[in-house]
Amino acid sequence: MTYWQTMPSTYSDRLGELAQTLSACREAFHETANEFHWEPAAGSGAAQAAMFLPSPDPVIDKPIGETGHRLIAEAIQIFLFNTAAHLGSWAALLRAAEVVATPPLLLRAVIENCAHAVWVTGNDPTEAPEDRLARACLEELKSAEEAKMNAGRLRGKSDPTYTRTADAYKKVKADIAARFRDSTPEELSKYRLHG
Repeated sequence: MTYWQTMPSTYSDRLGELAQTLSACREAFHETANEFHWEPAAGSGAAQAAMFLPSPDPVIDKPIGETGHRLIAEAIQIFLFNTAAHLGSWAALLRAAEVVATPPLLLRAVIENCAHAVWVTGNDPTEAPEDRLARACLEELKSAEEAKMNAGRLRGKSDPTYTRTADAYKKVKADIAARFRDSTPEELSKYRLHG
């Protein structure tokens, strides 16, 4: 007999309800993303960013990824996609009554990913689109740095993977410097950009 079979039905029913709620949130994210394809709504901060921050950004030579307003959207999209994936994982654990260790970790991941998305978006609808772009660039920089460090730890610094990720990190820093001429290596090392 499994734990699920010995659990009082009120517990298993409640876990099922919670799992359904989490799954509904996950589905709502995917349905919204599929319906609107991350296109800015008229009058939104994203539409304003699209007007002022072209993608590809003309000041960045040979971009390796998204730039301009698409970089902001990509950063937010990645964090929300991860949130949806964690919600689905959490729902699966609740349905299986595996509720001891992993759900709190998934809850933390959901909160952290949402916090990153909200941070990139900002809470001032009147702020300049460049402020959101600066935060998206800092997220991109941190991601590139983590990829470089992990490649070095896992494969060693002589491995081609490390070389590739180190070059990508340098390119991200160069792209930021091209876009934000007031940036300095010292400020970027503290994850500060554009004030």
